[in-house]
Formats: sequence, C-alpha cells, structure tokens
Amino acid sequence: MRSIHHITAAVLALLVITAHPVVGAAPMTAAESAAREVVQGYMGGLISGNTTELGKFITPDFRRERQSLLESPGYAQVLLNSYAGATFRISDARETTDGKVEVDTEVRLKDGGIMHVRFIVAPINGRGYGIGAEY
Repeated sequence: MRSIHHITAAVLALLVITAHPVVGAAPMTAAESAAREVVQGYMGGLISGNTTELGKFITPDFRRERQSLLESPGYAQVLLNSYAGATFRISDARETTDGKVEVDTEVRLKDGGIMHVRFIVAPINGRGYGIGAEY
C-alpha cells in the first residue's frame, strides 16, 4: 500500500506542476486545458497500471483499437513493469483547426530512459475529450 500512496502523491504533484501555464505564453484555450487534464488522467492510469482508469480517458475508436490490451489480465502488470516510478511533463498543448488538441508529453522512466509522446485529444460528441491517438 505504501508504494501506491507514493505513486499517487507523485502523480498529484506532477498534475500541479503541469497544470500551470508558462509565464508569457498565450492563454490556454478551453480545449487545450481539457486536453491536458485528459492526458494527466491517462498518464496517471498508465503509471499506476490501472487499465480501467486508462479506458476513461480514450475515445471510443481508440478503445476499440486497444480493447484486447485493456482486457488482457496481464496488461496491468506489463504497465507496472514498464512505468512504475516514471514521471511525466506536458511540454505543449495546441488546438488544431479541426478542433483536436495535440499534447506533447515527456515521460521519464525509472531506468533513466526518456520518451516523447504526442497525444491527439479529440472531442467526444459533447461528452468531453478523449485520447484518439498517440505517437
């Protein structure tokens, strides 16, 4: 239980850090702010190995693509093995002309590795936003 509390505390600290816009930057749009929250929630689920939580932050189409992984009994452990102790930082979020938001994220793995991930966050028929793709 202690490690879960440490992970939760670390994720919450990162949420606070990444939620503050850069001084002098253009104001965030509502879509950019919502997209950041979606990515923060998704990354929290990824780091904690919570596949149910991951499913809450993706679009229905992306969920269909990832369904077999999300329902796989061993996937949560794979996530924990890969992402336990990882930290992340959202470096940029920009709304595109088609209403989607590109969210650039840097993930620092416990072993020192660094991953750069671009999430494409899309509106979901008046029900908020969800991750539709990641690169």
